[in-house]
Amino acid sequence: MNREIAETACVSIRTVEVHRAKVMDKMAVKNIAELVTALQGIDIVAPNL
Repeated sequence: MNREIAETACVSIRTVEVHRAKVMDKMAVKNIAELVTALQGIDIVAPNL
């Protein structure tokens, strides 16, 4: 997933990892599943992911 995001955004994989980690820390989630659930709750991510 990180590679796909990095290629789409034209950034390095490490940049994606760092930004994701910062978002997860700020949202107090421990894993990607919790992150997706939290983002769906505030209408950031489509519910069908």
